[in-house]
Amino acid sequence: MKRIGDSVVLLHGTGRTPRSLRGLEIRLQRAGFQTLNLAYPWRRLDIVGLANYVADALDAEGIFNGCNRLHFVTHSMGGLVAACLLGRLRTRIPVEVGRVVMLGPPLRGSEVADALSGFSPYRWLYGPAGLDLTTSSDLLEGIRPDYAL
Repeated sequence: MKRIGDSVVLLHGTGRTPRSLRGLEIRLQRAGFQTLNLAYPWRRLDIVGLANYVADALDAEGIFNGCNRLHFVTHSMGGLVAACLLGRLRTRIPVEVGRVVMLGPPLRGSEVADALSGFSPYRWLYGPAGLDLTTSSDLLEGIRPDYAL
């Protein structure tokens, strides 16, 4: 069944690459979706910076060409990036947002990040986004999804 006009963006989690979502990407393509399994620099930017990076990449990759509805499938930190993109930077998405599937997103932060964020190895490994993973982060404050989640 061809899904004309529907595209899916896949966003991997921390410590992962697009390879971790490749099997799902193949299944979505077989179902007729245009896909973009995007790598993003999760260690270099904070979540807002990553959301801007993803918005720029969506434009550069031409995902909106022929797209009427854009869906997201995310894992872990990818869910925070998508939530930030769709909540704070929604004007960067010129098409209807369809469904957003989030697999294990730390939407209320992570107690593990709370415990480790004071250690330099954690900050080195997780970069600026690692501090957005704590339970005290107000990254998603005031963001209310207006899409199927």
